[in-house]
Amino acid sequence: MASIDDLPNVILEYILGKVSPYGDIKACSMVCSRWHQCCQRVAQVMKTRFQSAVLNGPLGMKIIPACPTSSFASSRMMQSACVVESDLYLFGGCTSALTTFNDLWRINLQSGKINLVHAIPTSTVPSPKSHLPLVSWNGHLILFGGWASPCPYPLHQSGILFDELHCFNIDKNIWIPVDFPGKPPAVAGHTATVHGDVIVFFGGFQNNGQGIHVSSNSVTCLDMKKGKWLKPRISYNSPPPRYGHSQFKLDEKHVIIMSGCGGYNDLHCDYWMLTIPSDIRSSESWEWRRLREEQSDYMPKKLWCSPSCQVDDNIVVLSYESHITSKVTLPAAGHVAAIGRVECTKAPMPEPPVVSHFKPSVRPNANNHRELRKSLLDKHSIRLQLLSNSNAAQCVASPGSSQRIENVGYVKPSCRQGVYILSLKNVLSDGVVRWLPGPTCCFDNDPPHPRLLSSLVLGKAELILCGGKKARECDCDPDDPIPPIVYLRATALPPP
Repeated sequence: MASIDDLPNVILEYILGKVSPYGDIKACSMVCSRWHQCCQRVAQVMKTRFQSAVLNGPLGMKIIPACPTSSFASSRMMQSACVVESDLYLFGGCTSALTTFNDLWRINLQSGKINLVHAIPTSTVPSPKSHLPLVSWNGHLILFGGWASPCPYPLHQSGILFDELHCFNIDKNIWIPVDFPGKPPAVAGHTATVHGDVIVFFGGFQNNGQGIHVSSNSVTCLDMKKGKWLKPRISYNSPPPRYGHSQFKLDEKHVIIMSGCGGYNDLHCDYWMLTIPSDIRSSESWEWRRLREEQSDYMPKKLWCSPSCQVDDNIVVLSYESHITSKVTLPAAGHVAAIGRVECTKAPMPEPPVVSHFKPSVRPNANNHRELRKSLLDKHSIRLQLLSNSNAAQCVASPGSSQRIENVGYVKPSCRQGVYILSLKNVLSDGVVRWLPGPTCCFDNDPPHPRLLSSLVLGKAELILCGGKKARECDCDPDDPIPPIVYLRATALPPP
């Protein structure tokens, strides 16, 4: 009688490729030596196909819709996310109304079930907050810092910053508040990576002692094994202070910092590498090095608030496809040149007129300046009309003109999720990061709506996008709900 053992390896591996990579594939590998070898090949194929899909496309997508009967359906941004084995943990976050939470959710990546983690009643749960990292260490989830909106009265208060340190024991479902000596000041908007038994924190915004929040560029370490905070000695060449940046662990001795915000109208698009000494607890100085950027034309527009995640030697950034083109043909009698491309940057402002209280200007180019200003004003008039018209193909000329603008093709920023790739292959050797062209076809189906201030984490051969808010630049309703969890993975393998 025929059995599954009679199948050739290629058929068996195709069947095993349908098994979840989180728990079932490990159980299948324990059946026999043949299945063990097949499962190893399947895992390698899944990893290779996922890396190829990230770089070249297309990515498949699986959505976990919001449940209307669950509080998890509330749209949140700035959640703290962390993957531990086959579970994804999400803590806190805030809504667009700046309401913060302190709940902990567990998403089983094998079954897709979402459960609220009920800690034992005797544990001390963290305060409701957002804008803080969540990392795992030795069976524990580690939380430090955070931000919460102030009380509505009195008015004009600064947000609340926290210096709380909490550990969540995953096996016992208990929150443990910890108070180690040498604790840094309250902070939010910072980042963290785990290096052995030491957690390295960077940046964020802090209180300057006068009730004003200022950005920081400090490096602080939490030694979980020895139970104390460390303040390493840093070389003089440090990055500018920032928060809302991204931090990646290149290896045990190198950390990458990308982008961030230094304050109002102070956005950073730079890249830094922090070199850690061989003995992370030694008194040797830690050195910063600014990395050189290449091929910045392939960089997303809003890097500092777009979700990012490290996949091997690359950083994957999800942002909307910023292809904004418009083609306008005007009547021959018009004085306005056709607008070939509408850029996201501010248009050049016309030169202010020279005011004379006594007599007209006698400059030889005065008439030319008046014509230039008139041309620019006409351009802005046409552009505003195109932006305000819901049907771009039926745009009409500005008031006062009886002629019609033909062949108008204005396209708003694409409401499509784009995939941007930053290569780290030459960081250690040349100190260079390079933006790659990225896949021309990112997704095999309708892509998810672009979202900002969301969390992007790496699972087993898949990316997991959590929370966030829609980008208002896109041609979609920002108030429409978005799926709280989206899986991005390689497309299904065709049958042999």
